[in-house]
Amino acid sequence: MKIKKILTKSFITFFVSFLVMSTPVFAAETSSAESFSSSDFSAVAPCSDIIRYRYKEENGKVYRRLYNYTRGEWAEDTWHFVG
Repeated sequence: MKIKKILTKSFITFFVSFLVMSTPVFAAETSSAESFSSSDFSAVAPCSDIIRYRYKEENGKVYRRLYNYTRGEWAEDTWHFVG
């Protein structure tokens, strides 16, 4: 009989302590999830500019020049002869 009371008290103590310890975790998760709105995820901002070469051919000669596609402007001042 005494062992049954000890087991019952320890069982109840375990579950009560589990509920008390886990309550702030659940509250923190719900509050952080509510702070984001759908508009925060709809816009994508690149971390760096997209810069690629553009090529042109003049009189049978090939030239290249860096172009910034993110800003829509040239990244270099002059065309460079390729071959």
